Amino acid sequence: MRKAVSYFRTSSLKNVGPEKDSKKRQQICCDRFAKQNKYEVVNTFYDAGISGSINALDREEFKRMIFWCDENNVRKIIVEDVKRYARDVVLQETTYRTLKKMGFEIYSASGDVKFEDDLHSTLMRQIVGAMSEYDRKSIALRLQVARERMAKVNEKKGILTLQGTGKCSGRKSHEEMDTELVREAKRLARINPVTKRKRSIRKISSILFDLGYTSSTATPLSPSVIQRMVA
Repeated sequence: MRKAVSYFRTSSLKNVGPEKDSKKRQQICCDRFAKQNKYEVVNTFYDAGISGSINALDREEFKRMIFWCDENNVRKIIVEDVKRYARDVVLQETTYRTLKKMGFEIYSASGDVKFEDDLHSTLMRQIVGAMSEYDRKSIALRLQVARERMAKVNEKKGILTLQGTGKCSGRKSHEEMDTELVREAKRLARINPVTKRKRSIRKISSILFDLGYTSSTATPLSPSVIQRMVA
């Protein structure tokens, strides 16, 4: 039986993990192709959280795959579809031709394109690659517009970043998650009207801990967290 390797890639780390579908789906597709075409998959390689716009030859797992294949005399690479290999049409073609010169063959398990040099195969790869690149840029533009719209809405609501602009993404602030905690921290940070002195950040953290306010690991809140709350 002919030997091959499978290559998987997931763009976002949000879609990485044992409970996520991305890698499982890719592996099922590649395994099905290998079985139908009588290939034995002898190794798999997975670039997790890597954008398809990054040159395949600059990806850690892709490079490791090429080195491994070279050492073990394996020349067949199976990918789920052309998007897992590359999204940018120029990178797609240049990388394909580089690997071909090195003696490698690439197969799309979904059958969306063929990695061959005839006119029709080349044209289809370029069309699919161009559409994929367009989709990526279109999604990025829509997300940017949505973030800017949310930032304006949050600015009116008083939900701000540390720079004073409307917040639109990222982890929720303590003010959003626990207003009582922030209120208490700010109260403790005020100057004592009798002694005219302020408590230290570490002292505030200690008092909050005694009051039951802790970090996610049940430890006192760090000075940097307290500093952000009382700023």
